[in-house]
Amino acid sequence: MKVLFLLFGLLSGITIGFNVIDITYNYSYPQIPHILIISIILSVICLLLSLKQKQIFFFLAGFCIGFGLGMVNFQPVLGKSIYKGMVVKSSENYVIIISNFKKYYVYSSNNTYQFGYFITVEGIGQKYIRTTYESQFDIVNYFKSNGISYEISNPKITDNFLFPLRIVAYEKKFASNFNENAKTIINSILFNRKNYDSSIISNASDIGILIVLSSSGIIASSAINLIRKILFKLDDKFLDVIEILFLILLIIMSPYKVGIWKLLIIDILRISNKKIFNGRLTSLNRICVAGIILLLFNRYNALQVGYLLSF
Repeated sequence: MKVLFLLFGLLSGITIGFNVIDITYNYSYPQIPHILIISIILSVICLLLSLKQKQIFFFLAGFCIGFGLGMVNFQPVLGKSIYKGMVVKSSENYVIIISNFKKYYVYSSNNTYQFGYFITVEGIGQKYIRTTYESQFDIVNYFKSNGISYEISNPKITDNFLFPLRIVAYEKKFASNFNENAKTIINSILFNRKNYDSSIISNASDIGILIVLSSSGIIASSAINLIRKILFKLDDKFLDVIEILFLILLIIMSPYKVGIWKLLIIDILRISNKKIFNGRLTSLNRICVAGIILLLFNRYNALQVGYLLSF
């Protein structure tokens, strides 16, 4: 229960911290976004539960750490400039780079960039603003929930360091064997490269299907269960190795899916529990520890539907 309330505290603190920053820079007082009110109500409920369970110290410790993480706000470089950074996400028609601890959207049509590439972008830094019409996917809020509120317009991209193994190029080659609609779905679900200009992606995102399938790890978990049933005659240790290697392969293919990272961390904790922790880590503890690790690694996971659904 201690780890559970530590996780609750982290989630509550990060969410409220983000909203305080959001109010400071994007809202006029006394206007308060509804999400902040909901976050405060849920935090109070968790606080009362921690009091009842006598775990208030762990909740408050997690809340303070989370609030501090949520309040961190690096200032962007605006105007014409040169941005040197690493690609942290790529899609069909854009890349996200992190430069001086700030994320920027960069338009790049039909690119083959992938996580870990280092590039230089010459362009104009500005606020990311797009008009979203009813029934369309709200890409502005989607980016905002990932910590992306600025873009580099009129970009001129120079490659600094690219991996010899071009995984995205192979993904594109594989997807090219299918028609346009099938290719769009395959890129989104298997490789997490969504084209939000596509009507298929827009409609799927509206009803949450794409988010559930692509981010929460449901497909990966189902595949692992199927593999274990097919290979049930093999030794458990060998099955554990196969499962770990399978998850690592999925992460290489799509490093942005938080649900797969969760499955890998839980598997490592499950195996370590037998040899290192002498079975002291319960299933709940392993899930909570995985959740805490993912939040500390990327605080914006607290705002991701895929992260919340995966737990």
